[in-house]
Amino acid sequence: MKKLYSTLAIGIVALSVNAQSQRLVLVEEFTQASCGPCAAANPSFNALLNNNAAKCVSIKYQTSWPGVDPMNAQYPTGVAARASYYSCQSVPYAVMDGDAVTGGSYTGAPGGLTTTKINNEYAIPSAFSMDISHYLNAAQDSIFITAHVTATQAFTGVNYPRMHCVLVEKHIDFATPPGSNGETDFYMVCRKMLPNQTGTMLPITWASGDDTIINIKAAVPSYIYDVNQLAVVCFLQDNGNKDVLQAGYSISPVGIHNFVNMPLQINLFPNPSSASVKVNFSLETANEVSFNIYSMSGELVLSEKRGNYLAGKNEMDINVEMLATGMYNFELIAGEVKSTSLLNIVH
Repeated sequence: MKKLYSTLAIGIVALSVNAQSQRLVLVEEFTQASCGPCAAANPSFNALLNNNAAKCVSIKYQTSWPGVDPMNAQYPTGVAARASYYSCQSVPYAVMDGDAVTGGSYTGAPGGLTTTKINNEYAIPSAFSMDISHYLNAAQDSIFITAHVTATQAFTGVNYPRMHCVLVEKHIDFATPPGSNGETDFYMVCRKMLPNQTGTMLPITWASGDDTIINIKAAVPSYIYDVNQLAVVCFLQDNGNKDVLQAGYSISPVGIHNFVNMPLQINLFPNPSSASVKVNFSLETANEVSFNIYSMSGELVLSEKRGNYLAGKNEMDINVEMLATGMYNFELIAGEVKSTSLLNIVH
C-alpha cells in the first residue's frame, strides 16, 4: 500500500478500505456585521443549518465590506483569500461544497439553500473519510489539531487537493451590535485558517487505503472572544474544480489538555510512541484506575485494570509495542469518571 506524507504529518495509519464514505456537507457563507441584507437572511439561514447539523457543517467569513466589522479587522487575510477564491464580490453569499448556491434571488443567495439540497448533497458518497480532533494546552494559549484523511476508494483529482483547517468560534455574542445592521449573534465564525489560507497540499492521486495524518500546532489568537467557543472545521478541496471532497469538525477538545472542569487529568508521553507510553494523571480522590485503548474504528485493542491509586499526581507505564502503527483513542477510567486522549503509535 502506498503511503502518503504531508509536510505536517508525523504518523501514517495503514488501513484496508474498499468502500465509499458518508459525506459531511460543507456550507460556507460570506457575511458582514454592517450588511443589511445579511441581517435579513441570516436568521432563517442559521436555523436551516442548525436543523441539518447532522449532515452539514458551516464556516462564516466576515468580510471587510460594506462597512465596519471587528471580526474581519481581527483576521482579514484568510477571509479575503476565500472571497477571492470564489470570486465573491457581494454579501451575503453562500457556497455548498465549493459551488455557489443557486435557486435564490441571485447566485449565491443564502435563501436558495434548502433542506432538500442539503439532503441531495449529503447522499453523494465521498471518496474520503476524515477524522478531526483538537485540544488546548493547560494555559489555553496553544491549540493542537490532528486531521486523519483516508481514501476509501481510488481517487484522482483535477488538481492537487488542499486540506484546510479553520479555527472557528461557535458563537460570538455581542452585548451591542458590532456593526450597523443590528446583528449581535454570530455563529461558526472563521477566526484563522491553519497552517495558512492556502492549506496543506496533498497528493493528486490516491489508491484505496492511502491515508495521511496532518498535525498542526498553533497559537490561539489573542483576539478570540471566548476560548471555550473554539472549534475546528477541516475540509479537503480540489483546486482544479473547487469541489469539496469531504469535511469534518472537532467541536469539543479531546483529552485533558483543556483542564477546565475536568475531574480526571491525563497526559501521554511520548506521543507518538513506539514501545511504551507514560500516562501522567491527577486524581481528586483515591480511586481504582483502568484504561482502554480503541482503534479509530472503535475496536477495543487493549484493556487493563491497574488497581488503586492515591489522590494527586500519578504515573503509569503501558507497553504499546504490540499495537500497529496508527491513531488510537486512549481512555483512562477512575471510578465513575473518565477522560480520553489521542494516542499515536509509530514504528
